[in-house]
Amino acid sequence: NFASSVNLASLAATILSYTDSSPTTANAGVTYFYWVQGVNGSGGGATILKGVQLPPNAPTGLVATASAAAITLNWLGNPGTEKVSLHKVYRIDASIPSTVVAGTTAGGVSQFSDSGVSVVAGNNYQYYVTATNPGGGGFPGGESLASSTVTAALLVGPPASFTAIVLPNN
Repeated sequence: NFASSVNLASLAATILSYTDSSPTTANAGVTYFYWVQGVNGSGGGATILKGVQLPPNAPTGLVATASAAAITLNWLGNPGTEKVSLHKVYRIDASIPSTVVAGTTAGGVSQFSDSGVSVVAGNNYQYYVTATNPGGGGFPGGESLASSTVTAALLVGPPASFTAIVLPNN
C-alpha cells in the first residue's frame, strides 16, 4: 500500500543512487520503506520495495566506577521507541593497543561489570558502549555510533599476605 507514500525524487535513468536526508536521530529505531519504480517509454515498469530500520542513538551518560574486583559501567537507557535489543561494551587497552568487546547486555539493561581475566589492576582502560536494534520483517538492524568514552582502572588492593618482623630495640 503506497497510499501514504511521499515522492522523494524523480531521477534520470543514469542515476543509480539516492540519499534521503530527511530521517534524523529523533527517528532512531523507526523503519522506513522505500520503493523504486522503473519507468519505460510507455510509462510502465517494475517496482522494488526495500525497508530500512534506522539504528538507535548512541547511549549517553556513560560513567565508570572502579573497585579492586571490577570496573562497573552505567549509562542512560535508550527510549523504548528505539527498539534496542543489545548493548555492546567495548574495552580499549592502550598498553597493547587493542579494542575488544568486553561483553554485552540485553537492550533494557544499562549496567555492565568488567572483571575479565585480561583486566589488570592499576592499568587504565577506556570503555564505550553501542546500542543495536534487531531489524525485523526481513530488514536488517543496525548498531549505533559509540557513546562517549570513559577511562577507569581496577584499584590496586592490599597485598594477599605479608610478614611482620619484630626488630630488637637498641
